Amino acid sequence: MSNNPWELYPHIWSTKSKFMSWIRSGLRNSLWSRSPIKLEFIKKYRKKIKNPKIRNLRNKAEIWGAECCICGNDYPLNKIEVDHKIGNHSLRDISDIEPFIISIVIVNDDDIQLICKNCHQIKTHAEKYNITFMEASRSKKIIAYGKLPVEKQKEILAEHNLPNSNAKIRKDGFIKIIDLLPLI
Repeated sequence: MSNNPWELYPHIWSTKSKFMSWIRSGLRNSLWSRSPIKLEFIKKYRKKIKNPKIRNLRNKAEIWGAECCICGNDYPLNKIEVDHKIGNHSLRDISDIEPFIISIVIVNDDDIQLICKNCHQIKTHAEKYNITFMEASRSKKIIAYGKLPVEKQKEILAEHNLPNSNAKIRKDGFIKIIDLLPLI
């Protein structure tokens, strides 16, 4: 009889990949999200920033925030994440569990950085596909454009007097637009 949980409990995890995804998620959501090292790092590098949501006198003028290590902008702490400088850690097999835990949890200040959520998504995309940050930024914009409703896509292209008769023409038109804009 097998000791593999995905084989013993196929109604819970239909594949090995789904089981490993569950492990990865559990480790990130428990060990990493509550890591005392991570929390101390945030405390050490946070700073008071101007509150971007001042609407009335009851809101504080300053709140805790941090500077993104990539774009250099200040963000409230809820828009900042702690990133592993070396990312894209693999957890596809049972034998990957120990190295994954070591690379994710056993870190110091030199291994992690504060990064805004947008830059973090782009950096992760770049690592996953082994492309530059700028290429990943461009790719993410093209993906986001493709998810827009067709009418919104057409509206964007119409603002630039570009054709929009089918999906390929719309995508090619959007690529022309973003190649003229700053990427971050």
